[in-house]
Amino acid sequence: MGKTFLQLKSMEEARRLLEAFSPLPRTEQVTLREALGRIPAEPIETPEALPAFNRSLMDGFALRASDAASAKETAPVFLDLIGQVQMGLAPRQSVGPGQAMAIPTGAMLPSGADAVVMVEHTRPIGPESIEVCRAVAPGQHILGRGEDLAQGTRILPAGRRLTPLDLGALAACGLVTLSVCALPRVAILSTGDELVDPDEKPGPAQVRDTNALTLAAQVTQAGGQPLRLGRVPDDASALLNATGKAVEQADMVLLSGGSSVGVRDHTTTVLDKLSGGKLLLEGIALSPGKPTLLADIGGKPVFGMPGHPISSFVVFHVLVASLLRRMSGAHPPWKKQGLRGRLTENVESAPGRESWLRVRLEETREGWSVIPVRGGSAVYSSLAHCDALLRLPAGLEGHAAGDEVEVEVLR
Repeated sequence: MGKTFLQLKSMEEARRLLEAFSPLPRTEQVTLREALGRIPAEPIETPEALPAFNRSLMDGFALRASDAASAKETAPVFLDLIGQVQMGLAPRQSVGPGQAMAIPTGAMLPSGADAVVMVEHTRPIGPESIEVCRAVAPGQHILGRGEDLAQGTRILPAGRRLTPLDLGALAACGLVTLSVCALPRVAILSTGDELVDPDEKPGPAQVRDTNALTLAAQVTQAGGQPLRLGRVPDDASALLNATGKAVEQADMVLLSGGSSVGVRDHTTTVLDKLSGGKLLLEGIALSPGKPTLLADIGGKPVFGMPGHPISSFVVFHVLVASLLRRMSGAHPPWKKQGLRGRLTENVESAPGRESWLRVRLEETREGWSVIPVRGGSAVYSSLAHCDALLRLPAGLEGHAAGDEVEVEVLR
């Protein structure tokens, strides 16, 4: 392994390398209460019709449409009122010719009735009759049995992350246990003799380990299960031992700081020595994030993540997250919340590299302003102050102030 990045892979090449890693075969059963954000392992079909009965869509009166076919304001139709439908109870009476029953929204339609007239289009005539002032058609203001979802209808495909809307539909169908894809286990190992835990006060020449915590949060957000395995000293033997154990425990390994100057040679040596290991990526045409490493260890991806906080965050966001989503069974594996706005100042890309710039968003009367956030890849405060990332493809020199651009929203 060389000590410099002689042959950087393009982002397109890096993404193609990730295609070698397959989705996990594991599945598990979860309850509907646990299913938010999970990914169905198979298509979901309705076990029963929805609704299970003909129901009213309006407060009004259930009747036979033919009885009110001629009704109008100047010539109302008079009907006998024979009772009221109770919510949650099946009506015991049937509606015959010239009859009507009061019915609330959502209640079960009584037999004999085939329409509902809105209460606003009626007038009471004593306690036992009403006049209908507007005609209704058969089926009007009614949701028929199975009209929402017929039994056996595929309502959700495999691979689509479950949202609150999905959970409501599943609950309505009585589906309370689901088969979902297992969460990929992602081991996170921090390397660096200078690191201390975030709750410790750093000594001289020491820094808090923020990358591991941030990576764990990114893993959770992308649909994985983070396994924080602590720190490893800058020692090849210790790193080899710790990485081997991490590969055994997890489906993916992130070596935080494993591509930084000083430990990069240890990391590349370790990735070569591990059983079944093959180094796939030793530098990438990405800014920030050039010193990224990737190896295939027995079919599992092991990343050497940059040590600088911004670089680590960006590499995960633009490269690792999509792989993690695909391993978790998500389809499509990408997730992007785009927003268009206008740049407030000129921006430039790194020559020959795909660049991801931090930007702040500000809403104005004319639309969104995209404001570049300055600072190097080691300046963590610039990430805390940004709302989105702006991608500049390799080969694009930059954008001028006033250009309309699309950004990926982070918040």
